[in-house]
Amino acid sequence: DAPTVARGVYPATKLAAEHMLEAYSDAHGLAVVALRFANLFGRGTYVGGSRGGAAFDELVRAPLRREVARILPAVAGRSEWLYAKDAARAIVAAVERPELGRFTVVNIGSGRLSGPDDIVAAIRAVVPGAEFARAGEPGRERRQPFDLTAAKHLLGWAPSYTLAAAVADYVADIRAGQASP
Repeated sequence: DAPTVARGVYPATKLAAEHMLEAYSDAHGLAVVALRFANLFGRGTYVGGSRGGAAFDELVRAPLRREVARILPAVAGRSEWLYAKDAARAIVAAVERPELGRFTVVNIGSGRLSGPDDIVAAIRAVVPGAEFARAGEPGRERRQPFDLTAAKHLLGWAPSYTLAAAVADYVADIRAGQASP
């Protein structure tokens, strides 16, 4: 319900897509749920060109190759990170939910802000001895996490993974060969 401000072309296209969905909903009586995701990480989040997802993925994979991981600007600031498996559960919840009404926007996130030190600690917990180096200034930082009230009440959804649990799960998937780059 918070006002949206699109600072840049990419966020403007996301907001424009929401407006298009709302217009179609109005014009054709479609029930639409638009999920607004926090920064995603985990298997596949980097395939479509997500800088944050790719930078997070490399932070995890480099130590597994015994390389120094570079903390790139996309992950150098405080932000809200959502594990791909939690995002998938939110999508299923939205699809399986009875009709919520004409047009509904729901925030999907972890509900917590994490900085690079938090990410590094989560990786080191499952990859002892992992080494990291900063590579640039932090990008845009969030001031507060998403409000997940609508996700809980409308979809019955809440995140299952903490950052540490998500990183541990992702590392296990990579080691098992289930998360190819």
